[in-house]
Amino acid sequence: MRPIVWTVLVWLCAATAAVAADQVLTFTGLQPVKIGMSVAEAEAALGYKLKPLDTSDLVSTEACWLTERADGTQHALTYMVRNGKISRIDVWEEDGHPADIRSRAGLRIGATESAVMDAHGKALEISGHPHLGEEGRYLLLPASDKRHGLLFEIVRGKVVNLRSGELESIRLTETCA
Repeated sequence: MRPIVWTVLVWLCAATAAVAADQVLTFTGLQPVKIGMSVAEAEAALGYKLKPLDTSDLVSTEACWLTERADGTQHALTYMVRNGKISRIDVWEEDGHPADIRSRAGLRIGATESAVMDAHGKALEISGHPHLGEEGRYLLLPASDKRHGLLFEIVRGKVVNLRSGELESIRLTETCA
């Protein structure tokens, strides 16, 4: 019996440590970056430079573009810059693995649609996916301030993208368009 108890304790400690290591995406940012920061403020908070993603994507402009860490880490994380300020943070899958980023409710890339529904229920605004028809949908959780939110992009019953930030920005389907 002792080996079983020991195994369970070790597993529980490991699981707790893994959750504790996760970053938490909130309505207003992902520490240390907060929605509303300038690019320079976000770089100072991160301790890393940010670099614009491909600006030839036909949707990026001087007023709105995407950026990521210039050091080549955290490819699963992008920042939308609108009018010089961070307005949205996107979390994706990286190299076939979910990023170590979760919502306050513990939801992450790969979570099921039913888990999102169970966690947030009637607070969610549900809409169809603009490109996938029945295979996808958007589940939007607005913040109480009615200016920010968290969006769960669902494809075939699983979360494939988490978006946090200003409602106007997270509702955009083609990045800046």
